[in-house]
Amino acid sequence: MGDGLDFPIRNQIVDDLLHNYKLKGLKYPQVRHLLRYPQYMDSTKFSYELISTHTNLLKPDHIKNLIFYMTKDSVVTKVELYDNKANPKSTYY
Repeated sequence: MGDGLDFPIRNQIVDDLLHNYKLKGLKYPQVRHLLRYPQYMDSTKFSYELISTHTNLLKPDHIKNLIFYMTKDSVVTKVELYDNKANPKSTYY
């Protein structure tokens, strides 16, 4: 939930979401009903922005996204938590 530009609670609820919901196997409309519309979508994946901060030079500083990969029938096959400050940068569910 957010104002369209900032989503202050998404990062706080992502761990609960990943550990307590079976996301693989859901269809895109089911995920959209649960999390609303994603910030990015193409024919193979869609993603939700969790954290996006930039330096004074407008270069990305901390980027954290929840990425859903799907089949051409819109069934989620893999969920990735990408965080450019983490090691490793991605965790798959």
